[in-house]
Amino acid sequence: GAELVSANAMLTQVESEASEERARFEAESAALTQQLQEEASALEGRLGVLTAERDALATQYQARLDEREALERQLDLAQSECTANASAKLQLELDSAKRMAELGAQLSAHEEEVEEAVSSESRLSQALATAHASVSELQARETETAAANVSL
Repeated sequence: GAELVSANAMLTQVESEASEERARFEAESAALTQQLQEEASALEGRLGVLTAERDALATQYQARLDEREALERQLDLAQSECTANASAKLQLELDSAKRMAELGAQLSAHEEEVEEAVSSESRLSQALATAHASVSELQARETETAAANVSL
């Protein structure tokens, strides 16, 4: 009789401790899940910003390429005009040479801008890949937490 009462008391104490531990674990799990969801949301927001920045850079890059092609066409035209007018007066030849030099300088300046845009796009692509990896990792952690909650 006394042993049964003692065993029942111990069982009640163990059940109480287990219930407290389960409640504590569930609270910690809920807090961790909330934190992971907030981090994932923040990363998704950052991912959106990076994607927008990358798209803007891609647009700028394409605009620079279009400008470069236009400058190359202008340079080709200036060179053709110079060749066609080889028998023209010296002043006309000097003006054409000056125009070609200006266009060459503009082309060089735009090529530097295009290279800078390519470099920026590469850095943004790397940041975007890192953000994607972080979101995937957070989603995996959230799945593990959910699985742990279910097993309880």
